[in-house]
Amino acid sequence: MSGSHHNKPPRTKWTNLIDVVLIVIMIVLFVIVFHPFGTTLSEPFPEDEVVIAAMLPLEGPLRDFGVEYQHGIEMAVEDVNAAGGIRGVPLRVEYFNDKGDENISVSQINEIRDRGIPIMIGAIGSGNSIAIAPYAQAYDILMLSPGSTAAALTSFQDAYRTVSSDVYQGGGMTKILGGVDGVDSVVVFYLGNQYGKSLLSSFEHDVDYYLPMTSVTKIEVDENKPIDTAEVTSVMKQANPNAVVLIVYPDQGIDIMQAANAAGLDPIWFGSDTMTSHDVPVEVGEYSEGMVGFTQAHRLTTPSFGERYLETYNETTSISFPVSYGYDAVMLLATCIADGGYSYEGVKDSLDKIRYVGIVGPRVFDENGDVQPAYDLMVIRDGSWQSLKWNEILTYDYNLSH
Repeated sequence: MSGSHHNKPPRTKWTNLIDVVLIVIMIVLFVIVFHPFGTTLSEPFPEDEVVIAAMLPLEGPLRDFGVEYQHGIEMAVEDVNAAGGIRGVPLRVEYFNDKGDENISVSQINEIRDRGIPIMIGAIGSGNSIAIAPYAQAYDILMLSPGSTAAALTSFQDAYRTVSSDVYQGGGMTKILGGVDGVDSVVVFYLGNQYGKSLLSSFEHDVDYYLPMTSVTKIEVDENKPIDTAEVTSVMKQANPNAVVLIVYPDQGIDIMQAANAAGLDPIWFGSDTMTSHDVPVEVGEYSEGMVGFTQAHRLTTPSFGERYLETYNETTSISFPVSYGYDAVMLLATCIADGGYSYEGVKDSLDKIRYVGIVGPRVFDENGDVQPAYDLMVIRDGSWQSLKWNEILTYDYNLSH
């Protein structure tokens, strides 16, 4: 995760094969324990292929994340089919590119229904998932989102997600800021959509406790408009913040940081999970060194998976959380389809009772379809995002990091 893979011996086709075999064994063991082979399902099972829909933003402001989810999904499909498919039937994922647009998402959930696909991965954007959740419920389409974090999604009990709610991420951000010495002024740039407002709300919830003597300036950002760099400079000079929190998309965050750098401002920078894009250190450069990012927990239980990903897609930077979350979403659904059948009711019943351990840890769903909160902290060091060790999180000197 930290980029140390460059110092390890090169992998061979045999080490890659061993990885695949280990993952296949893990899948088979889960299915055997969870649902014995040969048990008769109550409904007919597909004979030619099992199709899962995946609604991803393959264009637009979240494109990089959407592509990374797709990469993880494709790796999982390869492994499932290498293990013989689901109940002997090959798995295929059909992609729907919503471009991060809620109207497109609604149109596509209707298309998914028309094609008779009862199970989908997505959506990724919180607003997109909230927009389609009522339709999915009405159409008996099982939703499993590996990316939507808005607290409001909890109210849709038939919408599952493998990421933690913003309720917990926002509180964690406030707690970390409260532990930084000398912070008495904070500027928060947040998106004026479901994601931004939800995360801001949870951030504010604990401000009086962790930052009782701190001035907090909130700036709403329109996701569909370019950043007004002159306004950014004016606001930040007036507030003179010790720390800035970015709850925005990567392109907007990059513009904000570049404007602050040009104005000679040097606060400690914090970013929500959307800001942990590889583009940030590349585009912002040395000025981004020491930036702290909050992400969904993604420490691999199978570390070699990260190296396999880097080789498969010819990447030179460390693996990011969408890859592993996309992979686990497929593996989780494949296990549930094998158990409950290829239907909304069957997969829902399996998700409600499953105790699944994926490559990024355990997944157990509560009555609302949510998982227990788990986050990682990242820091930009030497031009790339690197994971902060667990024992460093509360003792790390954030002042000295920038």
